[in-house]
Amino acid sequence: MADQPIQLDYEGGTVVLSGAPADQLLSLPHCQSDPRTGVIRAEGRHYRPLIEHLWRNKVPFTDNVPGRSIEKIDLNFLRQPEPCAK
Repeated sequence: MADQPIQLDYEGGTVVLSGAPADQLLSLPHCQSDPRTGVIRAEGRHYRPLIEHLWRNKVPFTDNVPGRSIEKIDLNFLRQPEPCAK
């Protein structure tokens, strides 16, 4: 990716990504272009998988999402499926 870190911001229930070319941002999981505003977004529910992807692939990023921080997320925690998903 680019030398500059990807910027993650929160807006209206979505994570807004900036700081890299659009094609690079769109290649990230769960990211899509918002034609109304011309920005790249991911739904807020995809915050953790997006962070995990950036972390695992050593993509530099700056997390400006309020109340969320990579330090607070245990990336070694294995998520177990809910009983209804087994």
